[in-house]
Amino acid sequence: PTWRLVVARSAFFAALLLIGFMVAGPKLQLPVWKAAAPVSPSTSSIQEWNSGPETAPQLTESAAQVSQVQPQVFPSLPVTLGSLWAMVTIVLLLRQTIGLAQVANSSKTMKPASQSVHELWSRVCEEIEVQPSRVLLAEHNCTPHLSFNGDLILPQDVTESQTPSSALVHVLRHEAAHLQAKDHRLFPFISALTNLLWFHPLAWWLNALHLQACEDARDAAAARQGGVDAYRATIAQLALRWIPVRSGTPSFFRKGSGLKRRLNGVGKTVRQRPAS
Repeated sequence: PTWRLVVARSAFFAALLLIGFMVAGPKLQLPVWKAAAPVSPSTSSIQEWNSGPETAPQLTESAAQVSQVQPQVFPSLPVTLGSLWAMVTIVLLLRQTIGLAQVANSSKTMKPASQSVHELWSRVCEEIEVQPSRVLLAEHNCTPHLSFNGDLILPQDVTESQTPSSALVHVLRHEAAHLQAKDHRLFPFISALTNLLWFHPLAWWLNALHLQACEDARDAAAARQGGVDAYRATIAQLALRWIPVRSGTPSFFRKGSGLKRRLNGVGKTVRQRPAS
Protein backbone atom coordinates (compact mmCIF):
# COMPACT_ATOMS: atom_id res chain seq x y z
CA PRO A 1 0.00 0.00 0.00
CA THR A 2 2.95 2.38 0.41
CA TRP A 3 3.63 2.53 -3.31
CA ARG A 4 -0.06 2.68 -4.16
CA LEU A 5 -0.42 5.70 -1.89
CA VAL A 6 2.58 7.36 -3.54
CA VAL A 7 1.26 6.71 -7.05
CA ALA A 8 -2.29 7.88 -6.33
CA ARG A 9 -1.33 11.04 -4.43
CA SER A 10 1.40 11.97 -6.90
CA ALA A 11 -1.03 11.64 -9.80
CA PHE A 12 -3.64 13.82 -8.07
CA PHE A 13 -1.13 16.52 -7.15
CA ALA A 14 0.29 16.47 -10.68
CA ALA A 15 -3.23 16.97 -12.03
CA LEU A 16 -3.73 19.86 -9.61
CA LEU A 17 -0.48 21.52 -10.75
CA LEU A 18 -1.49 21.04 -14.38
CA ILE A 19 -4.89 22.65 -13.78
CA GLY A 20 -3.24 25.56 -11.96
CA PHE A 21 -0.75 26.06 -14.79
CA MET A 22 -3.54 26.05 -17.37
CA VAL A 23 -5.53 28.63 -15.40
CA ALA A 24 -2.83 30.93 -14.02
CA GLY A 25 0.12 30.11 -16.25
CA PRO A 26 1.35 32.19 -19.19
CA LYS A 27 -0.77 32.12 -22.32
CA LEU A 28 1.24 30.92 -25.28
CA GLN A 29 0.23 32.58 -28.56
CA LEU A 30 1.91 30.98 -31.52
CA PRO A 31 1.54 32.46 -35.02
CA VAL A 32 -0.29 30.24 -37.47
CA TRP A 33 -0.07 30.73 -41.22
CA LYS A 34 -2.79 29.39 -43.48
CA ALA A 35 -2.48 29.38 -47.23
CA ALA A 36 -5.51 30.96 -48.88
CA ALA A 37 -7.11 28.84 -51.57
CA PRO A 38 -7.02 30.61 -54.96
CA VAL A 39 -10.45 31.64 -56.22
CA SER A 40 -10.86 31.51 -59.98
CA PRO A 41 -13.92 33.07 -61.62
CA SER A 42 -16.19 30.68 -63.39
CA THR A 43 -16.45 30.74 -67.17
CA SER A 44 -20.17 31.60 -67.13
CA SER A 45 -19.65 34.71 -65.02
CA ILE A 46 -16.87 35.90 -67.33
CA GLN A 47 -19.10 35.44 -70.34
CA GLU A 48 -21.94 37.37 -68.66
CA TRP A 49 -19.67 40.27 -67.87
CA ASN A 50 -18.28 40.28 -71.43
CA SER A 51 -21.73 40.08 -73.03
CA GLY A 52 -22.64 43.64 -72.15
CA PRO A 53 -22.83 46.23 -69.39
CA GLU A 54 -26.53 45.58 -68.81
CA THR A 55 -25.79 42.37 -66.86
CA ALA A 56 -23.41 44.05 -64.40
CA PRO A 57 -26.11 45.69 -62.25
CA GLN A 58 -27.90 42.34 -61.88
CA LEU A 59 -24.79 40.65 -60.59
CA THR A 60 -24.07 43.53 -58.26
CA GLU A 61 -27.61 43.40 -56.87
CA SER A 62 -27.42 39.64 -56.25
CA ALA A 63 -24.06 40.02 -54.52
CA ALA A 64 -25.52 42.71 -52.26
CA GLN A 65 -28.41 40.42 -51.31
CA VAL A 66 -26.02 37.61 -50.40
CA SER A 67 -23.93 39.95 -48.25
CA GLN A 68 -27.02 40.97 -46.28
CA VAL A 69 -27.74 37.38 -45.17
CA GLN A 70 -26.41 36.95 -41.63
CA PRO A 71 -25.09 33.48 -40.80
CA GLN A 72 -26.64 31.71 -37.80
CA VAL A 73 -24.33 31.70 -34.80
CA PHE A 74 -24.12 28.40 -32.86
CA PRO A 75 -22.00 27.80 -29.75
CA SER A 76 -18.77 26.06 -30.59
CA LEU A 77 -17.98 22.57 -29.33
CA PRO A 78 -15.41 23.72 -26.70
CA VAL A 79 -17.94 26.19 -25.24
CA THR A 80 -20.62 23.49 -25.05
CA LEU A 81 -18.31 20.96 -23.41
CA GLY A 82 -16.98 23.58 -21.02
CA SER A 83 -20.49 24.53 -19.94
CA LEU A 84 -21.37 20.85 -19.40
CA TRP A 85 -18.21 20.32 -17.32
CA ALA A 86 -18.94 23.40 -15.21
CA MET A 87 -22.53 22.39 -14.47
CA VAL A 88 -21.65 18.82 -13.45
CA THR A 89 -18.68 20.02 -11.38
CA ILE A 90 -20.80 22.55 -9.51
CA VAL A 91 -23.40 19.89 -8.69
CA LEU A 92 -20.78 17.42 -7.44
CA LEU A 93 -18.92 20.00 -5.35
CA LEU A 94 -22.18 21.29 -3.91
CA ARG A 95 -23.18 17.76 -2.97
CA GLN A 96 -19.83 17.18 -1.25
CA THR A 97 -20.07 20.49 0.62
CA ILE A 98 -23.58 19.70 1.85
CA GLY A 99 -22.42 16.28 3.03
CA LEU A 100 -19.51 17.73 5.00
CA ALA A 101 -21.81 20.35 6.52
CA GLN A 102 -24.30 17.68 7.59
CA VAL A 103 -21.55 15.64 9.24
CA ALA A 104 -20.27 18.75 11.03
CA ASN A 105 -23.74 19.63 12.28
CA SER A 106 -24.46 16.10 13.45
CA SER A 107 -21.21 15.96 15.42
CA LYS A 108 -22.32 19.00 17.44
CA THR A 109 -25.23 17.03 18.89
CA MET A 110 -23.22 13.90 19.70
CA LYS A 111 -22.43 13.01 23.27
CA PRO A 112 -18.86 12.51 24.43
CA ALA A 113 -17.70 8.99 25.17
CA SER A 114 -17.08 7.72 28.67
CA GLN A 115 -13.95 8.60 30.60
CA SER A 116 -12.54 5.09 30.19
CA VAL A 117 -12.81 5.29 26.40
CA HIS A 118 -11.13 8.71 26.41
CA GLU A 119 -8.27 7.37 28.51
CA LEU A 120 -7.88 4.35 26.23
CA TRP A 121 -7.85 6.62 23.17
CA SER A 122 -5.23 8.84 24.79
CA ARG A 123 -2.96 5.87 25.53
CA VAL A 124 -3.30 4.59 21.96
CA CYS A 125 -2.44 8.02 20.53
CA GLU A 126 0.58 8.26 22.83
CA GLU A 127 1.88 4.97 21.42
CA ILE A 128 2.27 6.49 17.96
CA GLU A 129 3.06 10.01 19.21
CA VAL A 130 -0.01 11.83 17.94
CA GLN A 131 -2.17 14.37 19.75
CA PRO A 132 -5.45 12.73 20.86
CA SER A 133 -8.74 14.28 19.79
CA ARG A 134 -12.27 14.16 21.16
CA VAL A 135 -14.24 10.92 21.16
CA LEU A 136 -17.94 11.24 20.34
CA LEU A 137 -20.72 8.66 20.28
CA ALA A 138 -23.08 8.59 17.32
CA GLU A 139 -26.70 7.76 17.94
CA HIS A 140 -27.24 6.43 14.39
CA ASN A 141 -25.59 3.39 12.87
CA CYS A 142 -22.13 4.16 11.56
CA THR A 143 -18.65 2.72 11.48
CA PRO A 144 -15.80 4.20 13.53
CA HIS A 145 -14.35 7.10 11.57
CA LEU A 146 -12.71 10.49 11.90
CA SER A 147 -14.49 13.74 11.17
CA PHE A 148 -12.87 16.52 9.15
CA ASN A 149 -11.55 18.24 12.29
CA GLY A 150 -10.13 14.98 13.67
CA ASP A 151 -12.82 13.97 16.15
CA LEU A 152 -13.22 10.22 16.57
CA ILE A 153 -16.82 9.11 15.95
CA LEU A 154 -17.76 5.78 17.50
CA PRO A 155 -21.10 3.96 17.31
CA GLN A 156 -23.00 3.25 20.49
CA ASP A 157 -22.50 -0.50 20.30
CA VAL A 158 -18.70 -0.31 20.15
CA THR A 159 -18.50 0.66 23.83
CA GLU A 160 -21.00 -1.93 25.03
CA SER A 161 -19.92 -4.76 27.28
CA GLN A 162 -20.34 -7.31 24.48
CA THR A 163 -17.42 -5.76 22.59
CA PRO A 164 -14.09 -7.08 23.92
CA SER A 165 -11.65 -4.44 25.15
CA SER A 166 -8.94 -5.87 22.91
CA ALA A 167 -11.16 -5.36 19.85
CA LEU A 168 -11.80 -1.77 20.88
CA VAL A 169 -8.06 -1.20 21.18
CA HIS A 170 -7.52 -2.51 17.65
CA VAL A 171 -10.21 -0.19 16.32
CA LEU A 172 -8.65 2.76 18.10
CA ARG A 173 -5.20 1.90 16.75
CA HIS A 174 -6.56 1.82 13.23
CA GLU A 175 -8.18 5.23 13.63
CA ALA A 176 -5.10 6.64 15.35
CA ALA A 177 -3.06 5.63 12.30
CA HIS A 178 -5.53 7.61 10.15
CA LEU A 179 -5.15 10.56 12.52
CA GLN A 180 -1.35 10.44 12.38
CA ALA A 181 -1.34 10.39 8.56
CA LYS A 182 -3.99 13.16 8.41
CA ASP A 183 -6.17 11.07 6.11
CA HIS A 184 -9.29 12.82 7.40
CA ARG A 185 -8.01 16.09 5.89
CA LEU A 186 -6.73 14.57 2.66
CA PHE A 187 -9.82 12.54 1.77
CA PRO A 188 -12.12 15.54 1.11
CA PHE A 189 -9.36 17.25 -0.87
CA ILE A 190 -8.87 14.26 -3.17
CA SER A 191 -12.64 13.86 -3.48
CA ALA A 192 -12.86 17.47 -4.63
CA LEU A 193 -10.16 16.84 -7.24
CA THR A 194 -12.07 13.77 -8.39
CA ASN A 195 -15.17 15.92 -8.82
CA LEU A 196 -13.18 18.41 -10.89
CA LEU A 197 -11.94 15.58 -13.12
CA TRP A 198 -15.25 13.70 -13.20
CA PHE A 199 -15.07 13.26 -16.97
CA HIS A 200 -11.86 11.21 -16.76
CA PRO A 201 -12.26 7.53 -15.77
CA LEU A 202 -8.70 7.46 -14.43
CA ALA A 203 -9.62 9.98 -11.72
CA TRP A 204 -12.31 7.70 -10.26
CA TRP A 205 -9.98 4.70 -10.46
CA LEU A 206 -7.23 6.62 -8.66
CA ASN A 207 -9.69 7.72 -5.98
CA ALA A 208 -10.73 4.13 -5.32
CA LEU A 209 -7.07 3.04 -5.37
CA HIS A 210 -6.19 5.73 -2.84
CA LEU A 211 -9.03 4.77 -0.48
CA GLN A 212 -8.08 1.10 -0.56
CA ALA A 213 -4.38 1.80 -0.11
CA CYS A 214 -5.10 4.00 2.91
CA GLU A 215 -7.15 1.30 4.58
CA ASP A 216 -4.51 -1.35 3.87
CA ALA A 217 -1.74 0.85 5.22
CA ARG A 218 -3.65 1.62 8.44
CA ASP A 219 -4.51 -2.06 8.88
CA ALA A 220 -0.81 -2.86 8.70
CA ALA A 221 0.02 -0.15 11.23
CA ALA A 222 -2.57 -1.46 13.69
CA ALA A 223 -1.50 -5.09 13.17
CA ARG A 224 2.15 -4.22 13.89
CA GLN A 225 1.21 -3.04 17.36
CA GLY A 226 -1.41 -5.63 18.31
CA GLY A 227 -0.38 -8.74 16.37
CA VAL A 228 -1.62 -10.02 13.02
CA ASP A 229 -3.80 -12.87 14.32
CA ALA A 230 -5.48 -10.78 17.02
CA TYR A 231 -6.16 -7.94 14.60
CA ARG A 232 -7.63 -10.30 12.00
CA ALA A 233 -9.85 -11.78 14.69
CA THR A 234 -11.14 -8.29 15.51
CA ILE A 235 -11.96 -7.64 11.84
CA ALA A 236 -13.85 -10.92 11.63
CA GLN A 237 -15.79 -10.27 14.85
CA LEU A 238 -16.93 -6.79 13.90
CA ALA A 239 -17.40 -7.30 10.15
CA LEU A 240 -20.98 -8.55 10.25
CA ARG A 241 -21.98 -5.62 12.43
CA TRP A 242 -20.42 -2.76 10.46
CA ILE A 243 -19.89 -3.75 6.83
CA PRO A 244 -23.45 -3.00 5.62
CA VAL A 245 -23.17 0.62 6.82
CA ARG A 246 -22.11 3.20 4.25
CA SER A 247 -19.67 5.94 5.13
CA GLY A 248 -18.06 8.67 3.03
CA THR A 249 -15.18 9.29 5.43
CA PRO A 250 -12.13 7.25 6.43
CA SER A 251 -13.65 4.44 8.43
CA PHE A 252 -12.82 1.06 9.85
CA PHE A 253 -15.04 -0.79 7.38
CA ARG A 254 -16.29 0.15 3.92
CA LYS A 255 -19.08 -1.43 1.93
CA GLY A 256 -17.64 -3.71 -0.73
CA SER A 257 -14.16 -3.56 0.79
CA GLY A 258 -13.73 -7.30 0.33
CA LEU A 259 -13.53 -8.95 3.74
CA LYS A 260 -11.61 -12.00 2.55
CA ARG A 261 -9.14 -9.87 0.62
CA ARG A 262 -8.67 -7.65 3.66
CA LEU A 263 -8.07 -10.54 6.05
CA ASN A 264 -5.50 -12.09 3.72
CA GLY A 265 -3.91 -8.72 3.00
CA VAL A 266 -3.15 -7.93 6.64
CA GLY A 267 -0.63 -10.75 6.81
CA LYS A 268 1.10 -9.50 3.68
CA THR A 269 1.18 -5.77 4.29
CA VAL A 270 2.32 -6.03 7.91
CA ARG A 271 5.73 -7.23 6.72
CA GLN A 272 6.19 -4.23 4.44
CA ARG A 273 7.83 -1.00 5.46
CA PRO A 274 5.36 1.60 6.74
CA ALA A 275 4.68 4.70 4.68
CA SER A 276 6.72 7.74 5.66
